[in-house]
Amino acid sequence: ANLSQHIGSWTPVDTDEDGTGDFSDNCPIDPNETQRDFDEDGIGNPCDPEPYPVPEPGFGSMIAVGGMALAFAKRQRKAAASRLTR
Repeated sequence: ANLSQHIGSWTPVDTDEDGTGDFSDNCPIDPNETQRDFDEDGIGNPCDPEPYPVPEPGFGSMIAVGGMALAFAKRQRKAAASRLTR
């Protein structure tokens, strides 16, 4: 047998049998046929302890925090107004 015959018959190891060889698999120990990686950190969702992106502080976070502060302020004003009318 010559070298090209051996190379042509080589198949990569696929420990989790998901169809992607371990060398290219982003989660080689758990089946992940789609190779999904929602947070794009290189670790497939089944192996990732935090598979979804963590929102970074920014305008969206400020709106959420601002909204909570506004709701709190409204409750405080309403409570104060009810104390005045008693």
